[in-house]
Amino acid sequence: MSETKKIGIACAIGGAIGTAVALMVTVAFWWLGLLAGFCAGYVSYEFRAVFRAISQAWRVAIAGTEEGVATAWMVLKYIPDFFTLNHPLLHFVILAGVGGWFSVSPEEPAAFSVKMLFALLVAPSLFFASFTIGLVMSGHVEHKPGECRRCDSLFEKVGMDVDVSILDVYEARTPLMSYVYIFWWSLMPFGYTLLYLFVRIPRWVAVALYRSVPVLVGILAWMSMRAVRISHVCLRSVFLTMPKTVARFTYRFVSVLIHLIHSDKRLLCGVDAAIGTGCAYVTLARPEMTAAQYALIIVAGAMIGAAFGILNWEIVSKRILRVAEQEVPRS
Repeated sequence: MSETKKIGIACAIGGAIGTAVALMVTVAFWWLGLLAGFCAGYVSYEFRAVFRAISQAWRVAIAGTEEGVATAWMVLKYIPDFFTLNHPLLHFVILAGVGGWFSVSPEEPAAFSVKMLFALLVAPSLFFASFTIGLVMSGHVEHKPGECRRCDSLFEKVGMDVDVSILDVYEARTPLMSYVYIFWWSLMPFGYTLLYLFVRIPRWVAVALYRSVPVLVGILAWMSMRAVRISHVCLRSVFLTMPKTVARFTYRFVSVLIHLIHSDKRLLCGVDAAIGTGCAYVTLARPEMTAAQYALIIVAGAMIGAAFGILNWEIVSKRILRVAEQEVPRS
């Protein structure tokens, strides 16, 4: 393909893309179409050379960003690790609390409505119940030999204390005696059972809270410190390390790519494509147009860009300025 055809095609592509961008944005920012047309025309000339240069520019640009990429990858791996280590009850509590709220909350909440009051009372109750059940379960989890234990002794202690407080069995701490105690208690007369429950339940709750609250406060404090640490790492990575890495990579990639593919012909294509965009938009664009008129203006931008490119190359560059033809640098 001759150089004239290459330049004409590149200017036509740049003019069409630039005109389309100018028509899509608001009137105050139509000049963005000039930039888009210049970039499209610049890259469209000998686009195969651009494709060949992209891989080399990528390798050069990525060479100085290993630290930033490693930091970002570390943050992405650290976040899921937080939800799998040392606090297995967290998932159970969150799911139960959120699920309880959505199951009882009204679709259209209203102030002081009965449904809203019911939701506010039941959701925290489900949350506390799920947390208590999780603590009790964590105190009796059996692990296989050699398996990594996720439950701390802290959780197991709380689970055992809550379990023993509810059963009120201080003499018999073995599971067998606990089941015997429950079986004997179930054989009591119904009236005595109700009276027994009425008297003993407040004491069970008080003992359970007395033994659990200090440890629960410690658990919440520990989770808060872990959350602060994760927030610090994530914020530092998101707002400092990653933007710096992206900016450095983008600058190096664009600069190396331009260095590899730049030529006077490519620059000529970019300028003429921008001229075609400006001429088509300023002379033909109207506030209200049909789809056919939009398409016609885009075609006009491509034709004007191609015409300016061919005339600029054949008349100005070759016959007036007598610019010697240069080979396009190959990557």
